[in-house]
Amino acid sequence: TKREQRQSWLNQSGLGVTPGQFWAISIGAGISSFTALFLITQVFIVSVIPAILLGALPKSYLTKKRAKLIDDRTRVWPDALRTLIAGIASSQSLHQAMKSLGDSGPIPLRPVFKKYARLTQALDQKSALEVIKEDLADPKSDRIIEILISATEAGPGVVLDILRDLASSTTKDLQLADH
Repeated sequence: TKREQRQSWLNQSGLGVTPGQFWAISIGAGISSFTALFLITQVFIVSVIPAILLGALPKSYLTKKRAKLIDDRTRVWPDALRTLIAGIASSQSLHQAMKSLGDSGPIPLRPVFKKYARLTQALDQKSALEVIKEDLADPKSDRIIEILISATEAGPGVVLDILRDLASSTTKDLQLADH
């Protein structure tokens, strides 16, 4: 539904508000700026144009913040994957290694894997990763999460190979995008 899409968009921007709260902030900014300007100028058109612009400011801000957050996460995936590889190589399970990313992984991905750790208390690994994938909702992260879901069903030796290949291809993708 549209409400779920709006909530997903707000979640991706890292702001913990509902669509209703977002609209209240936007409309409140517009109305308060209109009121203040109208009291000063007593001219409707002079008051309404800045009010509309200020009402649109929260969406503009969140759009930029969302894009930056997605870019930051995309750039640190290779490091996160190498951290997973190191954890598994030092006898952790994939699940344990993913949970540890919440505390010691790359900063832009820590909240994601802290949520994963919380979710696995009530859900299985695959379902928790599906929720994370929906929250992130960007193609690059989707691909990585899909491969992690597949890796949860594989043995440790296969997981290491999968993660090494994924880290390598993700690094190459970033280098290509930068070029």
